[in-house]
Amino acid sequence: MSWSVCEAVRALAQRVLDEAGARPPWRVASVVSQTEDDPWDGETIRHTYAEFINADGACGGLPTFTGDDLADDGAANSFVDQVYALIIEETHGATFRPCPGHVHPSWPEFIDGDLRWYCPRDHDHTPGGQG
Repeated sequence: MSWSVCEAVRALAQRVLDEAGARPPWRVASVVSQTEDDPWDGETIRHTYAEFINADGACGGLPTFTGDDLADDGAANSFVDQVYALIIEETHGATFRPCPGHVHPSWPEFIDGDLRWYCPRDHDHTPGGQG
């Protein structure tokens, strides 16, 4: 089955929201994709925006996936990073996925089509419960 960019971005964003453990639970409210021509080189660029909502209402950020599919690990990682940073910001640091044995949060990364959580200070330290 071939997913559209919007469906793929929605599923990835929701997975980050679920695995981060934000309370009250967050969900993807909407995903919109649009294309535009880059003014510098004329190439077409796709931007896919995700909006989130929780029990308190909509959040203030708008994470953006820039690319045509999730096979672009760089674009997917940038998007995942934006989603998680937004959750931490919107909850004033009250929500984050812990990094066992450390005081900082673990951090998500998207590699080879898979969402994983890692220690931002020690990549060899695995924060357990990989998804």
